[in-house]
Amino acid sequence: MNLHIQFSAAKNYFLGFVTSGAILFSGLLYFNGKGNEDAGSNTKFSEAEYVAAEKIQLKEFDPNSLTENEWKMLGFSERQTATILKYKNVVGGNFTSKQQLKKCYAISGEKFAELEPYILLPETSVSSYINYQSNYNRRNYYQSASYKDHYVKKSLTVPGKFNPDHFSVTDFIKMGFTENQANS
Repeated sequence: MNLHIQFSAAKNYFLGFVTSGAILFSGLLYFNGKGNEDAGSNTKFSEAEYVAAEKIQLKEFDPNSLTENEWKMLGFSERQTATILKYKNVVGGNFTSKQQLKKCYAISGEKFAELEPYILLPETSVSSYINYQSNYNRRNYYQSASYKDHYVKKSLTVPGKFNPDHFSVTDFIKMGFTENQANS
């Protein structure tokens, strides 16, 4: 017996909705039934015990001389310690200032504020000021004679309104256009 029943779009939509609902409802019953087996233990989660972190006795330290274990003793995790030591190598092997150490993203703002009074580094790096001055005193390439010899300032005065039809190819080249641009 071959029954060919043609459903309309609304019936198909309704049938799909009912089927999906039945599957979701049976899944809900199945997973809620499994959770009831452990319900007899009557555990209470209202009381929680908090373990207080050990208060670390801080003393003055030089972050350049700390080993991995000493960073951990300051309260940093293994990953934070590895990141700090890697950052130290990136900046040249030594921290030059507190600001440079503060830029390390492994050290939170709160942790840095806690450690800052004990860090034996200057607030800002003296070497950055020296580098700035030495670069300032260096002769500027663009003011040198060799630069001025190669590049002569080009100028073109245009009397009245600018009309590109009145200019030749050489005038456009004098304005700074390339030869191909001037020809087009």
